[in-house]
Amino acid sequence: MKPRLLELIRCPACVDPLSVVSFDGSDQDVIDGMLTCACGATYPIVGTIPRLFRDAWVQFPQFRTRYSKQIGDAVPVSPPAQDVAHDRRQARTQESFGYQWTTFAEMACDFRENFFNYLHPATVEFFQGKVGLDAGCGFGRHLYQAAQCGAEMIGVDFSRAIESSYKNTHDLPNVHLLQADIYALPFAPGTFDFAYSIGVL
Repeated sequence: MKPRLLELIRCPACVDPLSVVSFDGSDQDVIDGMLTCACGATYPIVGTIPRLFRDAWVQFPQFRTRYSKQIGDAVPVSPPAQDVAHDRRQARTQESFGYQWTTFAEMACDFRENFFNYLHPATVEFFQGKVGLDAGCGFGRHLYQAAQCGAEMIGVDFSRAIESSYKNTHDLPNVHLLQADIYALPFAPGTFDFAYSIGVL
């Protein structure tokens, strides 16, 4: 996680600023760590990617075990109870899209024309110097194009497809990635100059 991302994200539970605790000794690009909020919420940073959704700790038990000393008692044993049917739908969504975009994740062709077809009438100039959100970024094909056009981009995906986005965009300094729920986005109002969501809803 790049330091700049900490300026942009907020706690999805209360929208307050977050603090970072690095487990790997680096304060510049945190590979593994934890985000904490004054409200008591905590979120893991796993493989450079903040996981800002309600039951993130449950989905990364090995991470939790590996860093048990650093985490201590900062993490609740289980997330607060929610609507069971809602939780099942979310789990199916994560599994389905995670499978799709980790299996078919290769940037095998130039997606530039496809990107501009979706975002017509936007031009390259539209993106330059702006901060944008790709909500449901999948394996990062559109995120990559927007960043190449000069935007500082945040890619969000609810599934483990976010790791495919990392593989395809990690060399771009103007790309940040989060695993988060589109219904509880971890940003303050007014963070973005533009946002798009392609193939999600």
